[in-house]
Amino acid sequence: MAYMRSFCLAAFVVLIGQTTAESTLEVVEAVEITYGVAASRQVNAKEGENLTLTCKSDLESVTLEYSTVTYNNTESNNGTFTVSLTKIATKSDDGQIVKCKATNATGYNLEATATIRLAADVINVTLDGIGTVEENDKVTIRCTVRGTRYKPTFVRLFNFPAPNPSLSSIINNASLHTTTEEYDNVTETYTTIVEAPPITIEGGMNGNSIFCFGVVNSTNFYQGQRFTVFYGPSEDGVSLYAQPTTETEGRKWTWVCYGGFSNPPLNFTWYNGTTEFTPDTPPIIELNGNSYYSRQQWKFTFHRDFSGNNISCVVSGTNNRTVTRSNKFGDIKYDPDLVIRGKSMVDEGDTLNLTCQVTAANPMANASWSGGVGELLVISNIKSNQNGMQYTCSATNSVGRSYLEVRINVQYGPNLYVTPTLSYEEGANITITGSVSANPAANVTWRKEGNGTVLSTDRVLVLKEISREQAGVYVLEATSMRQREGSAAEEVTRNVTTKLEVKYGPGSSSRLSPNVTLLEVDAGDPVPPISCSADCVPACDFSWKQTYRNTERTRSGHLLNLGNATSAVVGIHTCKASNYISGKQYSGSVTFELRVKYAPESQSLSINGHTGNPFSEGNPITVTTKFRAYPVAEVTWGIKNNRFTNQFMPLDSRYNTNRSVDCSYDCDITEVLSLQSPLCTDTGNMFSVYAGNEVGNSTIETTRNTITVSCTPRLANSSLTNQTYSTCEGAQLNMSASFISVPGITMTWFRLPDTSRYVHYNQYNDYRTVYYTTNYHIQDVYRYMFGSYIVEGNNYRGPKAIAYIEVIRDSNCSGSAPNTIDTTTIDSTSLPVRRNSASPQKSDQGGVIAGAVIGSLLVVALVVEI
Repeated sequence: MAYMRSFCLAAFVVLIGQTTAESTLEVVEAVEITYGVAASRQVNAKEGENLTLTCKSDLESVTLEYSTVTYNNTESNNGTFTVSLTKIATKSDDGQIVKCKATNATGYNLEATATIRLAADVINVTLDGIGTVEENDKVTIRCTVRGTRYKPTFVRLFNFPAPNPSLSSIINNASLHTTTEEYDNVTETYTTIVEAPPITIEGGMNGNSIFCFGVVNSTNFYQGQRFTVFYGPSEDGVSLYAQPTTETEGRKWTWVCYGGFSNPPLNFTWYNGTTEFTPDTPPIIELNGNSYYSRQQWKFTFHRDFSGNNISCVVSGTNNRTVTRSNKFGDIKYDPDLVIRGKSMVDEGDTLNLTCQVTAANPMANASWSGGVGELLVISNIKSNQNGMQYTCSATNSVGRSYLEVRINVQYGPNLYVTPTLSYEEGANITITGSVSANPAANVTWRKEGNGTVLSTDRVLVLKEISREQAGVYVLEATSMRQREGSAAEEVTRNVTTKLEVKYGPGSSSRLSPNVTLLEVDAGDPVPPISCSADCVPACDFSWKQTYRNTERTRSGHLLNLGNATSAVVGIHTCKASNYISGKQYSGSVTFELRVKYAPESQSLSINGHTGNPFSEGNPITVTTKFRAYPVAEVTWGIKNNRFTNQFMPLDSRYNTNRSVDCSYDCDITEVLSLQSPLCTDTGNMFSVYAGNEVGNSTIETTRNTITVSCTPRLANSSLTNQTYSTCEGAQLNMSASFISVPGITMTWFRLPDTSRYVHYNQYNDYRTVYYTTNYHIQDVYRYMFGSYIVEGNNYRGPKAIAYIEVIRDSNCSGSAPNTIDTTTIDSTSLPVRRNSASPQKSDQGGVIAGAVIGSLLVVALVVEI
């Protein structure tokens, strides 16, 4: 393949500047070509293809000259002016010059030129006589350049780099070469051949390159090819470094077989006499330039068997060419070889008998046991503590001292020991370690007494999270197999025991006898004794705790004896079993519930919010009572008031109850009595309550306090709001009016129309009385006393209550009136209602007005609210 240097297309710009004006002018697609220090611009083209020449400038006067013809067909684009010529490139265009010209505003002429260069065809260059060859081959090297349109300027051969003297003296000397040229009129191309004289190949030519280069139509070309020369080994390049040949056994040494330079690398074959062997280290191959330098080391240790042996290294290369180098070992010295005869393994109490001898040495030597007892070692009645003792047999010559050590193997045992008694807490991870002494080593097993399961085959027995079931006696057994003649063996077995105690707390083992979880007993009946027990090591202590609502009571001992059942023994009874292990308390518990059937018992009764001050009429009043009973009880309410002969009056419809029951142990009953709309007529009431169940009734409980309900005054009977009395002159008249009021009331009488002066009044300051009656008595009735009266009731808590009374003359009256006349009450609802808020004036005479004794007329009061 030919290597060619070609020129790339690019654009160059020629800028020509003047002090007065500056413009641009260029030959488009011209490139700068440098030959040495001189530079020129050229436009590259290819024969037979379109050749486009273009001049470009910022001056409108730009023109293009080519082959004596001037072209001025200018085109403008955004201030840039171009002139173009397009033609088919021919051979005659090669070397022609294109000129771009323009004149600027100052009259200065600008010019840019470029030379047309036709690209050469591909140059076909071949090199013959170069490639892979053998040393001493003869080759002829020639370079052939074919198919060039132009005659090459020159063609040369040269040797590069690091030329071989024999090769370069021929290749680099052009005077020795022959050159032939041929022109083909059909293809119009040249063929040029340059040939060097024949060359004899040497190993040193390996890797040398031959180049053919030249110039065609200003185009450089070159072609190179490398020699690959196969050669080696050579007789003078192979050697065996093999010193010394006489040494002491055990000495380490290295012999080296050198193969020299070659291509390809050399192979090494080693022989000990006629026996082939391969050194531990592979050949060392070094690339030196284009050739290989090969060698191989044989690293060995001198041995007595090498004495007199011949060692050969055979080096082989290209075309099975071989070179052999050899050397011979001398006499190898070595220290004595020893052997011990007899048995080093004996039973305890037997006799040991060993003999030490020299089997080989150079020079020869004698053997002796340590202590200078000669070749024989005898020990009688050997002991187990001599097991493993070491004895040395040695011999010495001029090379050195040799020795053999023997370790006495005394067979004994097995001997066993384990702590007789062990105590651990349940759940612990424990390790029981047995001492086992035996030779040969014994096979060990752990078992629990009464169980054949093997727990461990090690002298250490590990029990994880031990339980109480694992308490007991454990057996450690060891078996040793003593060696006898040949392959026979004797089994020796012994064992030892240890007792394991497991400590544990009661855990969940606590239990009751009899086994009860819920016990119901009638009040007064005996509660059966309850016994508590648990599994504990060490033994547990017992205590009882009674839990009843928010109270607790404790008792000691495992037996709970409550006697006859009462409400006081009701609740959850818990037995606690506990013991101490390693200073830590462990406990467990078991419970049962005791329920006693008993009649209700009052716990409390109170009026909610009672402070001694009156309640307000219309604001609810609540009373709370609590009972305890089992089974649940029903609550009955009543009213007690000193005004009633029945001291447990039933409730009216204004009352309702709200009840809650908690039967966690027995039944805790809370009931709230609500009086939604209290009246002042409820003043003086106390609340009574009792409860009953299937066992019986409780006592009746009554609130300690009465209630007081304040109200504004009102008539005791609302149907008597307006009343009429009929009487006669001179008769006596008794009139009365009744009011309800809390607190006490002031009742004032007025004869209408004068309400500024009262004719009678009564005043009471009392929170216990509810009903008040005022009586107005007239001893003699006079004519002027007939007419209308009002009675006002006022406690200063709100509106007054008023009764209207009309006194009229009886139609049956005669001229003279009797001393006493009965009055007749006439419904007089049609009478007008009168209202007067004037306060009565008090009298020191208890409400009697002087001179107001007129007749006898009984007036029934009529009450209205104002």
